[in-house]
Amino acid sequence: MAALLPTFTTLGSGPTVLMLHDADGDHLTFAPQVETLATAGYRAVAWDMPGYGRSAPVEPYTFKALAQSCLALIEALRCGPVTLVGHGMGAMVALEAAVRDASQVRRMVLCAGGPALDAQAGKARATGQREHGGDDDAPGQRPQRRPGTAGAVPRVSDGAESRSKRVA
Repeated sequence: MAALLPTFTTLGSGPTVLMLHDADGDHLTFAPQVETLATAGYRAVAWDMPGYGRSAPVEPYTFKALAQSCLALIEALRCGPVTLVGHGMGAMVALEAAVRDASQVRRMVLCAGGPALDAQAGKARATGQREHGGDDDAPGQRPQRRPGTAGAVPRVSDGAESRSKRVA
């Protein structure tokens, strides 16, 4: 039996940005960003995480299964590699998906979430190898920072600076 794809909404064309919501949301969480990104020349996709909105849950309900569902959606949309934007639990799923198949992820934006890697994915991350199977979703290792990034905080803009400037 084939796994069901999660439901999603999409708007625009161009490089794909796939948005993964938090545990208290659904695809509508990212509605303003979908419109903004589509207008800016991106293909914006927001999913209903399995078990949320109109998406059927996955069994077993693990981060591995959620990541596999995310990767299946990327494959079905034929849009990889993508930019993954994850909020909260969606950030954990985004990280898990990237560790399991880095070839499908161009870049990531993680907000208010951290790693929830299973032991095997954490080991693959630590050794720089792609994960190949295994069903253990026990808590794993935290990913290591790249050399020279410890304590570095990237500057994030909400666009307020550009909106406040007036053109003469």
